[in-house]
Amino acid sequence: MREAAEGSARPALASLEDLAQLLALWRPGAYAKEREQAYLTARFGSQAPALLHPSLAPIPAATGGELLYADQVVEAVRLFGFSHAWAGRYRRALATGRRAERYAMERELKDAARLRRWNDEQINSILALLQEHAGYLYAHGHALALAHHVFRQACLKLDPASASAFFAEVLNNGGSAHYGLGAAVEEARQWGILILPPCVNRSSDRFAVVDPDSIELMAVAAQAGAPSGGIRVPLTTIRGLGADTVRHILQMRAVFGPFTSLLDFLRRMEAHQISRRELQVLIHSGAFSFTGRSRAQLALVEEIYASAGELLRATDRDPADVGPLEDELPDLL
Repeated sequence: MREAAEGSARPALASLEDLAQLLALWRPGAYAKEREQAYLTARFGSQAPALLHPSLAPIPAATGGELLYADQVVEAVRLFGFSHAWAGRYRRALATGRRAERYAMERELKDAARLRRWNDEQINSILALLQEHAGYLYAHGHALALAHHVFRQACLKLDPASASAFFAEVLNNGGSAHYGLGAAVEEARQWGILILPPCVNRSSDRFAVVDPDSIELMAVAAQAGAPSGGIRVPLTTIRGLGADTVRHILQMRAVFGPFTSLLDFLRRMEAHQISRRELQVLIHSGAFSFTGRSRAQLALVEEIYASAGELLRATDRDPADVGPLEDELPDLL
């Protein structure tokens, strides 16, 4: 575990509560940089936080002197003798921007604070502090639940047995919320996950974990060392390939089995189901690498194969004749 900055010997994340506090500090986006730095300095450094009033000290004591949870706003209001229901209503008025209700409640709050010998500067400071976090704070239970989820996701990411499944789900959800799909793909590669190109026989409409015993992964292991796992790119991510075309490809494969060749693919896929441009996109993306022919070879004979496919459909020839025809065509060029 990484040690905290500024000479502190305490790990930055020693418990689930520590992680919950950092998530509550960063995720909702309520804090300005100075507030964030004040929390980090008080939590992991040596500087004690400044207090608005001694009676307020127990509430933020466990969170670096800062209000991190919505529950703490309610606790702060209850210091002035109000019920939990009243304090909760005030917090909701802050969060929803109901100004008239908030102003009326703040007048009551100021009167109660003066009775407890708070001066005007302290009262204005506590009100400003509460207003600063209006609508931005997590409930403590919410932060803990999120921390548990984040910790579990981190464990899945670190475990080689589950890393591929973890990154596949990240990619299926559009990648990282902050960095997008491209950054998620690059991170997967950095963790040793092999990103396999799309394939008309193996890809689906989602990123999928590749069998660790597959021939492709074994070939990579023989050439460049064993990867941590593999993920197959879906057909839906190919730019220039329409959703209807992807659906037809998957339907044809599901009904009649894997495609045996480019010619077999064109025999099944009629002209109105896939355009020539889409076919070229598939070829250049490596979706026919299972044929053993290079992309240049396939691109060269693509138009001839398309015509042959039309001929086979028109004459309803025996599909068993497709294989020899494909072997002969490249030799004629």
